[in-house]
Amino acid sequence: MNANDLVQKAVPAHHAVVTTLAGTEQHLNESAPYIESDDHMNNTTGVRHTDPVPVITAVHGDITEQTVDAIVNAANSAMCGGGGVDGAIHWKGGPAILEDCVARFPSGLATGDAGWTTAGNLPARWVIHTVGPNYKRGQRDRSLLESCYRNALHIADELGVQSIAFPLISSGIYRWPVVDAIAAAIDTIGTADTKVKNAVLVALQADMYSEICRQLKARHTNLDGSAGE
Repeated sequence: MNANDLVQKAVPAHHAVVTTLAGTEQHLNESAPYIESDDHMNNTTGVRHTDPVPVITAVHGDITEQTVDAIVNAANSAMCGGGGVDGAIHWKGGPAILEDCVARFPSGLATGDAGWTTAGNLPARWVIHTVGPNYKRGQRDRSLLESCYRNALHIADELGVQSIAFPLISSGIYRWPVVDAIAAAIDTIGTADTKVKNAVLVALQADMYSEICRQLKARHTNLDGSAGE
């Protein structure tokens, strides 16, 4: 299959469609295993990588609005809330998340580790917190970033999670280069030994969303044995 066959179609916001890498369309509604409504998507199109499970989907939107079993928080090591995704999750999820963090992780979490708490007021059932490497402070070992995704999926399996939403860990205030941050996410999730069926990569910024889509298409093309884009 040629990457040019992967056509994204603009549709009304109330009737969102994902164009799969198999060339088929799936309407996002209650019948989808990891989405219960269309309202969580700010963008009306997405791209899915549909080789082995988990299926990887790109979403342009707000991670706190994803209707999945678990969302992943790019936390800090103190596990006491912060800025960016971390701050948004604590703000919208309410004080129950911080209370659970304090109770479950009194000594915080190490870089690359993961742990879960309640999701409070969020649509998800759980928040899986993981501490990404701080690139701007010299933590540039890619295996630490990969560990965040791998350990989050391990926690997800312990919880029986079938659908999970990830931010682009370390790509914000920690300044991990965006292209490699996305590649690390796709590579690690796509090769993980996990029972999770659906993994959503959520980007708030349009340019990051576009880059996730580009890499998912390129990955499928390479796995398919076709020529690159």
